[in-house]
Amino acid sequence: MNDILGKLHKPEPIKARIAETQDRHASTARGDITVTPRLHIIATVINIDRNETFYQIAYEDIEGVSQTKMLPRELFNRPFRVVESLSRWGAALPDNPKAAVKIVNEAILSKSATIRRVTERAGWYEGRSFVYPGETFGEHAGKVLYQRSDNLTPALGLTAGTLKAWQEGLLEPSKYSDYLIIAIGHKAANAFLEPMGEQEGCILHLHGSKSDSSEKAASSSGKTLATRVAASLTGRCMKSDMVSFAISELGLGDLAAAQNHLGVEIDEIGRADTNAKGPRMGANQFSYQFASGRGSFRSKRASRDPDLQNRVWLGNAISNGEPTLDGVGREQQRAEGEKVRMIGLPVPSGAEGGIFNRLKDKSARKRAEHCKALAELTENAISANYGVLFPQLIRAIIPSRVAMSERLRRRVARLVQEAGADSNPWERRFARKLALAAATAMELSSLHLVPWSEKRAKRAFLRMYRQARGAVATIDELADGTVARLRTLLLDSSPPKLEKGTKPSDREWERAQDGFLRKIPGIGLAFVIPMARFEKLVSRRGTAGAVIQKLAQQRIAHPGEDGSPTRQVAIEGRGRRRYACFDAGALRR
Repeated sequence: MNDILGKLHKPEPIKARIAETQDRHASTARGDITVTPRLHIIATVINIDRNETFYQIAYEDIEGVSQTKMLPRELFNRPFRVVESLSRWGAALPDNPKAAVKIVNEAILSKSATIRRVTERAGWYEGRSFVYPGETFGEHAGKVLYQRSDNLTPALGLTAGTLKAWQEGLLEPSKYSDYLIIAIGHKAANAFLEPMGEQEGCILHLHGSKSDSSEKAASSSGKTLATRVAASLTGRCMKSDMVSFAISELGLGDLAAAQNHLGVEIDEIGRADTNAKGPRMGANQFSYQFASGRGSFRSKRASRDPDLQNRVWLGNAISNGEPTLDGVGREQQRAEGEKVRMIGLPVPSGAEGGIFNRLKDKSARKRAEHCKALAELTENAISANYGVLFPQLIRAIIPSRVAMSERLRRRVARLVQEAGADSNPWERRFARKLALAAATAMELSSLHLVPWSEKRAKRAFLRMYRQARGAVATIDELADGTVARLRTLLLDSSPPKLEKGTKPSDREWERAQDGFLRKIPGIGLAFVIPMARFEKLVSRRGTAGAVIQKLAQQRIAHPGEDGSPTRQVAIEGRGRRRYACFDAGALRR
């Protein structure tokens, strides 16, 4: 509470004031107040959230350093209580109680007429101003200030480095990471939710993934790093600055309201209360409460306590953790409403590149080295440069708030249409959440605030949307989508026909990595695809086997006779391997 205006009174050099301070100590110890310690009421502060008033005090401490604090205005009805508080803080007041009270009374008589308004809730204020830690933008600049709680949001609004250095540091990583682009866009979209008339936030949850060949993916895939990059838009972003899922319902309400229109970042879903019976929130409870923008409604009597007032907010969140939110074999499937409020985005294992999903290195060793180098570039960029983008974004929005919001609406509509997600209300609602992140990433590009192009952001959206949509799809939906992609691949790519006993050329073998044709006894002409390629077509990792079994029921897929989803196929000069096999005639129909 007391740090909000402290920057107006910078500490004076102590050494230059040693003699003066010693003289004052001697004088005040005797009760001689001919030398009056500096004590001024520099402003009356109104907390518009709590409807409480304070006096801001400027004083000198016993070491001669200028300080500022805020005290409740009602405390000054009993000046000796003010003396007690200031003495506890080290103010250079006389030890003589009467002399100290006299100084307080004199400060009351000569108090400044300045009135300042503060709020503990960031974000848009009366639709024309944006309250941000350290500065308010728009019509209420200098009139309404944000009052940060150091024990709640200690890193929010802290700044270091420059925007240019932040951009340069993320230039290379963002070339290879769709996740970074979408995470940054999702974070920045907080500033547009209110102007666009959005009434519901969204949680983007980065989680681990697994393939049919790996039960559990390595956790070092960059999920926390991507979350921290998003946090770097509004403040310091060390891992210790992240809020964990070990948070209570009241704690979430206080945090979300304090960071209204700025968003929050939550680390490690593994610390959530899976039974949702303890003080910590369960993941499903978290998704509904945060996205709804309202905490538990308290009685009129309880809400009289300023610390128990009903909290409201609007914002996006980014969370991470190893467990998946949806998938085959989960004991309890999430409701459709929960899926659209908390969107799971699978992240490949670290061995496959993790968040740097656009790496082209074929060698696992080279891919790991490249991934490590990109992670170090990202870490260095956000450790030295943070809190520098969001203020620049707000400055750009303020003068063109309406026009910019309308442009974003058009971008979102086009992205949803290009993703083919306008078939029904739920599909549109799901796609709009990620489309808004991508549209914001495109807007950031047009404002020259980020190191990527609008086209790059659009491509990132299309890939991330397919990943997110695949993560919540049922096996029936995955099977239908896979058949459509298999049919397109078969008809458009003209796969080579590799006859048994015929050695393919190097060119044919390269093309065969996307699938080839082969006559197989009992099937006829089959479309044969390497399993690694087929897993990518399915769009949700770990479900390729289940999709093949589903397509086998439709007589499109032909699993191995040994129960395996794949069949062994020998290629002359290339050895015998296992492939996914499909009826080419059925796909062409």
